[in-house]
Amino acid sequence: SMFVDRQRAEERANKLSRSVEQSSVSVAITNKKGEIEYVNPFFTKLTGYSFEEVKGKNFRILKSGHHSKAFYKELWDTILSGNDWNGELLNRKKNGELYWAKSIVTPIFNSEGIITNFLSIKEDITELKKMVEELVAAKEKAQESDRLKTAFLNNISHEIRTPLNGILGFSEVLISDDLSADDKQSILEHVQRSSNRLMNTVMDYIDMARIVSGSIEVHKKEFALKPFFEKIVEKTRPFCDSKNISLVVDCQDNLNSTLHSDSELIEKILNHLLDNAVKFSKDGIIKCGYRFQNDSVEFFVEDTGKGIAANKLETIFNIFTQEDYSDTRNHEGSGLGLSISKGLVDLLGGTISAISEVGTGSAFMFTVPCPRPKIVDEAPPAEVQNNVVATKPLIVIAEDEESNYMYLQIVLQKAGCDFLLAKNGKEAVEFCIQHPEIALVLMDIKMPVMSGIEATKRIREFRPHLPIIATTAYVQTGDKQRFIEAGCNGYLPKPIIKETLLALLNNYCKMPLKS
Repeated sequence: SMFVDRQRAEERANKLSRSVEQSSVSVAITNKKGEIEYVNPFFTKLTGYSFEEVKGKNFRILKSGHHSKAFYKELWDTILSGNDWNGELLNRKKNGELYWAKSIVTPIFNSEGIITNFLSIKEDITELKKMVEELVAAKEKAQESDRLKTAFLNNISHEIRTPLNGILGFSEVLISDDLSADDKQSILEHVQRSSNRLMNTVMDYIDMARIVSGSIEVHKKEFALKPFFEKIVEKTRPFCDSKNISLVVDCQDNLNSTLHSDSELIEKILNHLLDNAVKFSKDGIIKCGYRFQNDSVEFFVEDTGKGIAANKLETIFNIFTQEDYSDTRNHEGSGLGLSISKGLVDLLGGTISAISEVGTGSAFMFTVPCPRPKIVDEAPPAEVQNNVVATKPLIVIAEDEESNYMYLQIVLQKAGCDFLLAKNGKEAVEFCIQHPEIALVLMDIKMPVMSGIEATKRIREFRPHLPIIATTAYVQTGDKQRFIEAGCNGYLPKPIIKETLLALLNNYCKMPLKS
């Protein structure tokens, strides 16, 4: 009986020993001082230390420095009091790699109830921790994305409804009979500002949607860089003057350099950066220009405005991201200007970056690839002028929308022009055949029977030098180039500004026109 009991005890001991040796968790036994007396093979696999390397050494050789002294004091107080300790430890392997372990440390008592050893069982949970952290990060990112989108959608509603409220509200007030001429003029100015704000907002949303969908095409052509840049700057100057901001231009180009790229996209980027510089500056200086690098042209816009916080600087080019989402922000706008700029710069194959300091100002730089800028000795050719000179020019208005036609009719009448109304492209072509005295065609693009593009191509067959100006609501990036390639001499996006229209008429009709 004693032999059988001893044999069974040995079998149990062997099973226990094999279980520990073959276990997929780390098992270690230390003395009461924490000096290692035994480790199983998985301990070696996990930590990289062999039993010979750790025998007699303290467990602190695995410390990573992540946990505090108070953490380890609580661990030792627990096990020395005879209780089990459960927790997670960040330890360091022999090769320096860190790993997380779910640990149980249990005191071992002798027959007299005195602690003689400690048993440490550790399970590698590094991948599990990583997965949990990734899930938490993904959740936080999704929540942040939802928050940003909610704020963005609220901003969309605000930026559309606010100017629309001004347009509709002031339009009703204009009906009143008791308004003075000065009051009406002031109201009309408010309506115009609200209309421009609404139009810019809608265009920003359209541009962003086209960038995201990948539907913007790049149309590269050669253009003179300096006059192109100066034209953009001059459009910004009145806004700077109204805020007492000095606008300084620094173009490192004493020659007539040309750039082979998409001037329309570059103009959009510069407009967004200059608009932001004016918007976020109360006064001070805005400096802009360009400089040539090895294989690119770098454009820059610097201001002495309020600046951008360091923790926001890395995300300002991201879609749906603005520095200030609060309801108390003191500036208007869609908040898409920098996102659009980043998307357009990427399309051009360049890079965009920013440096800023709160209270000091910001600087935005973007590059456009330009392997070898060309130098031109002559000024670019002037626009094709109409050979017809008349004291009262005849203009064709190709337009199927009554409100648009009425507006153009009023402007042309006040300017001293005669006009013919073509309600579709086919009628426009027929007028140009029947009336050789026609001096100019204002061609809407989207019309019934025959489109403006098709009508332009037909007219070009028999009137190759007749000025044809596209007047259209197609104002997306690339549309202007498409109309020029179809045969149009110029491009007037709707809504049409009266001053722009008069300048165009004055140019092509060779006569001073009334405003």
